[in-house]
Parts: sequence; structure tokens; C-alpha cells
Amino acid sequence: MGSQDTLEEKTVTVVCGNDFVNINFVNFCCTKKEIAQQWTDAIMSLAYNLNQINGTTKMYLLKAYTKLTLMTDKSGKIPVKNVIKMFAQSRDDKKRVENVLSSLGLPYGKNDTINPAKFTFEDFFRFYMQLTHRVEVEKVFNEFVGSKKYMTAEQFVEFLNKTQRDPRLNEILHPYADTARARDIIELHEPNKYNSQKGQLSFNGFLRYLLSEDNNIIAASKVMTKTYNII
Repeated sequence: MGSQDTLEEKTVTVVCGNDFVNINFVNFCCTKKEIAQQWTDAIMSLAYNLNQINGTTKMYLLKAYTKLTLMTDKSGKIPVKNVIKMFAQSRDDKKRVENVLSSLGLPYGKNDTINPAKFTFEDFFRFYMQLTHRVEVEKVFNEFVGSKKYMTAEQFVEFLNKTQRDPRLNEILHPYADTARARDIIELHEPNKYNSQKGQLSFNGFLRYLLSEDNNIIAASKVMTKTYNII
């Protein structure tokens, strides 16, 4: 196939797994060794990219969603068993995943399939919210909103400055958030356009903010190491 290069030179083998015991080998055979080398260089650059390794929760959710949408059957649909395999480790977990899929109006039977067109990332995120049921985040959110279903920009400023901000930070290097900053964050993470225009943050948007790059433990700009020439 392709050039006269040897099979070993044209093959890229990816070894992956959740631990060092249960590993999988995936072989890709290219038409020539130059293409195999390009793929190898690209994969290795991602494997050792510190920003990728220290990514946000939202980034890993997007990776999981992308994996599901790529693992389709012959008809181009997502097997429900793949969703269960990704999120369930026990019989109870399996039942919970099936119940969440059912509550969202999605197929949930073992042999059922999901149409990717009806399973967008927004649907996947709703699935994640119901599956994990982040009660600890709801508790923080409800402390500010009470019986309401949204947080105002002023309440969000209070959360940013009094609850989330480290009081030891230098005020000049790390200034306090104001209403303008709060509205910018709301506009970026609030999925409901009406709420966004009103400067209101729903629980969905609040959770998205906490899972985003705005809340990574280490800022992306601080992760990459710098090389200095010392003479």
C-alpha cells in the first residue's frame, strides 16, 4: 500500500488506557513514512502539552462528548452501551445512567442508539448535570439567590469578591471584580440569551463558569515553562 517504505515505518501505534494494566493498542497504517512521522509529532506534542494535561473540567467534558460522537455504529448513530461504558462502573451506575437518559427523552436501552443530531453538547451537558447532581454547587448558588432561579450581576460580584476571591491576593495585581466584569462573565457562560442580556446568571451558567478556564486551578499562562538562555 502506498510507497515502498516498510510497514513498520508507515505505522503509528497509540497505546492508551485508564491505568498501566488495562491498556489498548491502536494501529494506524499510513501510505508513507513521512505522513506517519507527521502524525507522530502531532500526537506527541499533544501528549506532552501541559495545557492539555492541566485542562479544565469543561474541556474534558468536551473530549468525552467528542469521543462518544466519533464512536458510532455503521448507521452513524451512538450506541447507548458506549455511553453506559463511559460513565458506569457498577450495576447501580448503569441503572442511574439509563434513568438520566430516559428523563431527558433519549434512548436508554442496551441495544438502542442515539442520533448525534439530537445529542448536541448542550444535551450532553444537561446529561452531565443530572448524572452528577452537584448539590455542593447548588448550596453555594442558593445562598445568594434564595428562592429565585437566577443570580443578579450584583450578587455575582459579591460571590466573586467575598466567597471566591483569596483575601491574601494583592489588590493591585488582582483587583476586585466589578459589575462590568460580572456582566462579561455572565455573557460568556450563561446559555440563556434572555438572562444574559438582563445580567442574570442561572445555575446552569454558574456551573459552566466554575468548570471553565476562568476557574482552572493553575492559569494557562502559568503552566507552560519558559526557556531562558543563560550565558
